[in-house]
Amino acid sequence: MTSLAICNKQGKVFIILDTMGFVPKPQHRKTMATSLLCGCPIPVADDPNRIVIPKERTPDEIVKNLTYIMEEVFVNNGSHSFPLFGGNQSWSQREESFKLNSTMKVHCGFMRNGGAEMSSLDVKYVKKCRRMLLLEKILLGGQWVGVWRLILLKNPPYDEPRRNGKVPKILTHRLFPQAQYSIWIDGKMELIVDPLLLLERYLWRNKNTFAIAQHKHRRSIYEEADANKRRKRYA
Repeated sequence: MTSLAICNKQGKVFIILDTMGFVPKPQHRKTMATSLLCGCPIPVADDPNRIVIPKERTPDEIVKNLTYIMEEVFVNNGSHSFPLFGGNQSWSQREESFKLNSTMKVHCGFMRNGGAEMSSLDVKYVKKCRRMLLLEKILLGGQWVGVWRLILLKNPPYDEPRRNGKVPKILTHRLFPQAQYSIWIDGKMELIVDPLLLLERYLWRNKNTFAIAQHKHRRSIYEEADANKRRKRYA
């Protein structure tokens, strides 16, 4: 219980322990990645210039040719359907998409006139991206902030912000089709080290393809699903 209380910086326990000097302070920024939520240090390498970046991607063993449905074909039966971001997918198309084949064409968002569009300049730029950083909240405007290029999505496809946030979070491969790696930064977090250090620590060092932060309360996706259901967070 003490560790959970320390993570709550607004709690009385945290304030008392901090006053008494029992709360660990973040170490040097070059050697630690620190969460603003908990102040939990994550050991990473010392020098990003000495990291060896893998040159080859993990090969696709099953699906060799994957394309996406970008435009709907409506049947003239007297009814009219508006363009949806995810498309007007039928049940048979949905069931078929779960069957892995060497060549597949599936619905995966970004239908024409369905929302979440990029500018024409950004569309050309993202085709060259190999690594990117995804932020839940962007507070600055303009195309460039230092060495970072900001890619903005116009016309959010949904009315609920939580659902719109899922677009760049889950469909990264559609936004940056040539990218090999991506990092999602939650709105409650701050990145204070070179992103290459995180990729080396969690992916390349142990030859992993995916890494996710452990929830501070739950340890199972079923527990998370039950908590979302009780809070009616279905989006």
